[in-house]
Amino acid sequence: MKKLFITALLGAAVMAGSVRVNAADTEKKPKVFPADFGPSTIDVSGFPKDLQPAYPLFQNKCAQCHTLSRPVNSAYAGDDWRLYVNQMRHKPGSGINKRNADKIIAFLQYWSANRVALGWKAPVVSKTLLAAAEAAGSATAVSESAGKGEAGASATPHADSAVSATPSTGSGKTDGGKK
Repeated sequence: MKKLFITALLGAAVMAGSVRVNAADTEKKPKVFPADFGPSTIDVSGFPKDLQPAYPLFQNKCAQCHTLSRPVNSAYAGDDWRLYVNQMRHKPGSGINKRNADKIIAFLQYWSANRVALGWKAPVVSKTLLAAAEAAGSATAVSESAGKGEAGASATPHADSAVSATPSTGSGKTDGGKK
């Protein structure tokens, strides 16, 4: 009986060792939003002088977890930014304290209220391009291939199959602004 148990145990160990899961197959790819396809920088020369120093702080803190394109092109507005930044502030490793959060919030509130007047245009992305980016786990990789005219990555959206990060009425929240 003892011999049978040891043989069964060894057999199970051999079987367990032969079934391996590739870590790449189990990795969760980052979510990609339409806002990720828009510009990732802001020209702050038209901002009030007291808000301009918040831009490098925003770049440094927010880029730790997601693309800068996401907040730059997000549909969040007004107090939505307070809720969102405070949510991000409490994530492990964000490095955003209350004082920095207040500066980033004021910066993003000004940006969302004035960005159209400052020359910003909402990104419009085809659903095909968005799906390709989600499969790749990066808007950047797909945007770069689209810019080179590679097959399967059309940068020209069709009106009936496009999504936009354009701010809406109401709370202003869309998938383009969520992490």
